[in-house]
Amino acid sequence: MRRGDILSPEEKKRIQVEKEKEKAAEVSFTFMLMVWLVLKKTQKAAARAERVNKLVANLERKVAISTESASGPNDPDALSSCRTISQLEAE
Repeated sequence: MRRGDILSPEEKKRIQVEKEKEKAAEVSFTFMLMVWLVLKKTQKAAARAERVNKLVANLERKVAISTESASGPNDPDALSSCRTISQLEAE
């Protein structure tokens, strides 16, 4: 006799319900993991966008300072000033 033949219909039903619960738990865990991964990816993208926006603002500020202080396209004082600002910010 096989094992399934000696189980009562109630036992068979209980085993089936347990398997369905386990499957539902696996699906739920997988779904929660996917949501978490999407959230992390979204947070990383937002942080990157914030860094890029900050870099753009700093670059715009540097360009504005350089163009306002320059007397011409090859003004050595303006170029020196721009280099000095960049070096100070790098430190």
